[in-house]
Amino acid sequence: MDSRFGFDPTKVFDPVAEEYRSVRPGYPGRLYDALEAIVGDLDGKAVADVGAGTGIATSALAARGGRVVAVEPSLAMLGRFHWPAVAGRAEALPLRSASHDLLTCAQAWHWVEPRHAVVECRRVLRTGGHLALWWNISESGDTWLEEVESVSGVAPYGVGRHQDDPDTLTFGDAFAGVQYRDVRWTWTVPVERWIKVATTRSSSVNRLRQSGGLPEDEMRAVLDRHFPNGQVTEVLTCHLAVATAV
Repeated sequence: MDSRFGFDPTKVFDPVAEEYRSVRPGYPGRLYDALEAIVGDLDGKAVADVGAGTGIATSALAARGGRVVAVEPSLAMLGRFHWPAVAGRAEALPLRSASHDLLTCAQAWHWVEPRHAVVECRRVLRTGGHLALWWNISESGDTWLEEVESVSGVAPYGVGRHQDDPDTLTFGDAFAGVQYRDVRWTWTVPVERWIKVATTRSSSVNRLRQSGGLPEDEMRAVLDRHFPNGQVTEVLTCHLAVATAV
């Protein structure tokens, strides 16, 4: 894997690729409605889903008629695909110049080196095409999330810098102004699945590697106390940023 850009995803996500595929949350249909309201109907568009993971967003984009290729640096993740996919990363895309209408990056842009990635994404896009980034972000202020983090170190979804500010995305005059949309939605899953999802988070993988395991019993005790029916309900905001190629 190209080491020029620092992050080597194989060290983080290869060990949890199957769990990632089977338990990670997707994105609400209204997120794709919001995307199409900005970029137009996806049907027939040439789309590359960058940092595609195991294809959670890829499959949804294809279901709306996009001609989608997935780009993912982790070979273990690619092994879970059932549609066109290539190994690569946002800073060095294995795609022809001016070949795509839309590049998407779901829950992954915070891993890229943004200046290289912005220039490279602009190279691949046709003039007037779009770069669309989005994340699930846990609603702040939920006591149970704070308690889970205190016993396990697993932070809520979407913490940290997303690198989606206009100054970053318009670097080098590659893109015009950025449009933003927020879609609030609710995710309800059994306690055991929520814990399994937590084990696929990058902070958790690092802890698992260093200490040999997450304190799942302590996490389960917090969740059982707050959700005695055994179903965790988490309120999320899906945050969308779309830049237009000029």
